[in-house]
Amino acid sequence: MHVELPDDEWDARAETLVGDERARVWAALLERFPFFAEHEAKAGREIPVVRLVPATR
Repeated sequence: MHVELPDDEWDARAETLVGDERARVWAALLERFPFFAEHEAKAGREIPVVRLVPATR
């Protein structure tokens, strides 16, 4: 995939976070965006959390 930001762009790939790392990032997301907890409950499943990294990595 290709990521475009106002001051930068690069080819990227997505990494799905798992285990403790997913739990830590999910908790931080819920602090900032609490509506995701309701979304996950309504979905009835764990919402994937992904990180975009440069494709060369």
